[in-house]
Amino acid sequence: MVPGVSDVLVRLAKCCTPVPGDGIVGYISLGRGITIHRADCPNVKALMRNPERFTEVEWEGTASSSSFRVQIAVEAWDRARLLEDVARTFAEHGANIVS
Repeated sequence: MVPGVSDVLVRLAKCCTPVPGDGIVGYISLGRGITIHRADCPNVKALMRNPERFTEVEWEGTASSSSFRVQIAVEAWDRARLLEDVARTFAEHGANIVS
């Protein structure tokens, strides 16, 4: 959410994939609205050449009350019941496997 602004295109940066709860900064992209980066994103350091294009942003709601999609990669040695164990671990932590 951008405080004080109600009608602006906002998108999450693909370079750092911020998720609710992360510290974030907003960068005004020409013709593309505001891009949300994690505060510790390496690309933010490069974008600091134009500090006037940064704007205050904050997450809507609380991180614990929202759900969001993420991509993960699991590296493991192939073995019997590996997929079952991975799926169980996700379930135990309340995560859903979408695809």
